Amino acid sequence: MTEQLLDLFGEQVAERPARVPKVEGTQADLISVDSMSSNDLAKFCTGIATALWGGVRDAIVAYSATKDIRASKKDSDFFGMPNLWEEKIHLFDALCWAFDLFDHRAITPFDAVCDELDLDVRRIRRSMARNLHSELRELFRVIRMALGEPKAADVALKLDEYVNLGNWRNQ
Repeated sequence: MTEQLLDLFGEQVAERPARVPKVEGTQADLISVDSMSSNDLAKFCTGIATALWGGVRDAIVAYSATKDIRASKKDSDFFGMPNLWEEKIHLFDALCWAFDLFDHRAITPFDAVCDELDLDVRRIRRSMARNLHSELRELFRVIRMALGEPKAADVALKLDEYVNLGNWRNQ
């Protein structure tokens, strides 16, 4: 007997999907990095790096396109949290990845992507900080409010070279 998903009133919504996805095809159909030639592996790595770089670019472009429209609304909520919308959250996510602000190391670090694309990671970060200075300060404020002083101190150390946060401990 298969499990069923029930709604609030006990009516059947749908059958519960199998917990383990079934793999179609044979084992040989799966991609194995170990079996790739060095040329194919280089193309594969460059493709991933290009896609990840494109994601950062898309987040910045989408934020820039909606910034003026969304920023005209109130600046913060009752608790002082800034007005966040989808494009700004995607931008903050991209900035956290680019400046290595996550608690855990990313599967594909920003440094590795820049290295694969022959970009100077420090120059890219400086350029991002120069053009998105107010957004990085706002991101720092959100991290400080949401995660507390210990995490804010760690983030401040990572951003210190790129953004002037001032005397943030006394604010």
